[in-house]
Amino acid sequence: MVQYYQWRNAMKNLLIVFEGLDGSGKTTQIDMLHQWFENKKLKVFTTKQPTDYYRNDKRVRDYLDNGIAPNMYSIALLAAADRTYQITSEIFPKISESNIICDRYLYSSLAFFKARGIDYKEILMINKGVPTPDVTVFLDVPPERALERVRQRDGEDIKYEEKNELVFNQVRQNFLDVLPKNALIVDSTLGIDKVHQIITNFVSEVMDK
Repeated sequence: MVQYYQWRNAMKNLLIVFEGLDGSGKTTQIDMLHQWFENKKLKVFTTKQPTDYYRNDKRVRDYLDNGIAPNMYSIALLAAADRTYQITSEIFPKISESNIICDRYLYSSLAFFKARGIDYKEILMINKGVPTPDVTVFLDVPPERALERVRQRDGEDIKYEEKNELVFNQVRQNFLDVLPKNALIVDSTLGIDKVHQIITNFVSEVMDK
């Protein structure tokens, strides 16, 4: 096993990850938290998982757009490989000098691929060694409201899984099953500014420890 995950013992900067259903408000809150760090004159770098290499892979697009996946386990392997590469090439080199905010992380793979039929143990096995974030934020929203937001945003271009409310319900429950015990779960219907305040208060407490 590559030893790049040992950085957590030596670095003072935070790895902060945001999770949630599509339409939960992640992008807005990530942008606001990024600005919060900059206002405090603290270095911050924002990234995402999966990367565009994964998202634009034809095999991935066949499933996301049309529900076509001859072997779902192979898609999970692609996601795990993408995550490992992104951690190695972006997160690991930058954590020594900057706080990092990541849009989605391992918990998304656990939640979504479980809904697609892959057991949690299998997903964890192919993601072995992924470092635990310092802060995990889960923006919770009723699945029907998340779907409404997505459909208003994307119109006819919604993904295959976004056509079925039952999938969103299952994914939400899966998130709640796999999130770390110290995750911050926020009702994202409280309002943008209120949610941001809750998040920054939580991050401040972690920074002060």
